[in-house]
Amino acid sequence: MFKKIMLFISLLAIYSCSPVAEKKSALAPTSLTGMTLEVNVTDSESAVMPKNFLRGEGTSNTYFADNQLFHDATNLDGSHFVTTYSLKEDTQNQIIIDGKIPANPIQQKSYSFRQTLIFSDAEKGNATTEIFDGEIKVVAHKGNFTLSKKPFTLLKNGMTNRIY
Repeated sequence: MFKKIMLFISLLAIYSCSPVAEKKSALAPTSLTGMTLEVNVTDSESAVMPKNFLRGEGTSNTYFADNQLFHDATNLDGSHFVTTYSLKEDTQNQIIIDGKIPANPIQQKSYSFRQTLIFSDAEKGNATTEIFDGEIKVVAHKGNFTLSKKPFTLLKNGMTNRIY
């Protein structure tokens, strides 16, 4: 009986010293400065607009500087804006980008902007872009994204004579 107990303790000690499975590495970056986020939108929804008014497919690009972003959805719904943003890492493979969109400077009204990125690898994954008026979700665009160091140029995009 004593030999069986010693064998059990020896086996337990051997298995407890075996290497533990490696932790998954983080895919979400800690900074987006200098990056371009291109979202290929495949679905759109809104709590305030009928489905037939939504353009459900297209692309949007978001260009990131130190604390500002330029969001260009000209090829989706025609919108574009510049805003400051904050970056939250929700998990090791997901980040949330929050910002405010000035809507009416006279009334000091703004909309909330949120992009949620879930990374399948270091450069791509699934994205949701949401715009809120208070608690009401004005619009949400869902699709897949690619993240790159593509440079931003107004001339290339034909946006030299627009006011932002």
